[in-house]
Amino acid sequence: MRKNWPVIAGIGILILVGCRSKVPQTTCTYGNDVPQAKEDEIMQAGARVIAQLEKQDYNPMYEEASPLLKQAQTRDQFSVVLRASDDKFGPKEFSQLEELYLMTSKSREAQAVIPCNLGAKGVQDFHIVPANEEVAALVYKSHGQNEWLRIVLHLIHQRQAWSSPSTFSGNLVSAWKLLAIAVNSSTIKNQPADYYFKAARESREKNRLHLAALQYRVAILLSELGPSVQEFTITQIANEMNQIKADYLPLNSIQIWTMPSGHSFNVANLSVFEAGTQLYLEVTYQAKSLSDTAALEADGHELAQFLDQKFPEYREGFDGIAVTAIGSTPADAYKLYRIFVPFTAPAKPAQR
Repeated sequence: MRKNWPVIAGIGILILVGCRSKVPQTTCTYGNDVPQAKEDEIMQAGARVIAQLEKQDYNPMYEEASPLLKQAQTRDQFSVVLRASDDKFGPKEFSQLEELYLMTSKSREAQAVIPCNLGAKGVQDFHIVPANEEVAALVYKSHGQNEWLRIVLHLIHQRQAWSSPSTFSGNLVSAWKLLAIAVNSSTIKNQPADYYFKAARESREKNRLHLAALQYRVAILLSELGPSVQEFTITQIANEMNQIKADYLPLNSIQIWTMPSGHSFNVANLSVFEAGTQLYLEVTYQAKSLSDTAALEADGHELAQFLDQKFPEYREGFDGIAVTAIGSTPADAYKLYRIFVPFTAPAKPAQR
């Protein structure tokens, strides 16, 4: 943006709603074009939320949030998600506000899809937010324990017809309330999305399609702003990635993989997984049961060994293979079992 933003620290995690609606009459005003008084209010509200996040003051953060956030999550769910973010990214520091947008809409629908221009003609992100409200989007750059992060904060302008819980003054009291927060890595191994996008194109030119597909997926991971935003960059990357046609590249669809041993797996997805300073390719399969850990360990090592031997080029871009077993019965619907097999450690032979 064109002015120097204050330095603010914090963490975040996603909480938002939404289904897409018809495109209403909308506006999206960028930073310096927002009236100064309103811009100051938004920045102060964002700073307050970020400070609470940094101090891990999750209870007051939840209490002061918008009713829409509270409809989406209970207090316990809210805290659990934020603590999971702490575990994954560690302490956040050196955070700085980089972008600010003010969005409005007029619609008969519950949700509005608001395009925000990114500075170039035809280049837009689409924010999915409650209709007929003022919503501010703030994008922060922050440093986590190992990597740079991107934090996206959505605030909603709420009006209340009282000045305190016990007295009614007859005046409208307004405030910017927390609507949603999303936090994602913006670098992996200190490299941004552009680095992996370029690497994917180079791998594709060399006909190393499996490596290219996973490098595209890393670039997508690093470009994410959150489920409440449909990113222009991700659309462009996904369009190129979807042009790759090759076997053993399931994307949220079941494929049956048969091992040299004759053992078969129902594989649901092949993607990427960030673990601290390590980058793994992740293969996800449906397990018959999640209660037999010995069998799950054997399955994991067999799948990892199969991928390592069949596609040795993965060793050039990744530190190892994460094998994730998910349930195939209603009792295991929300469970998983994951093992990590680094390329520096040979996979164990399956023992069944």
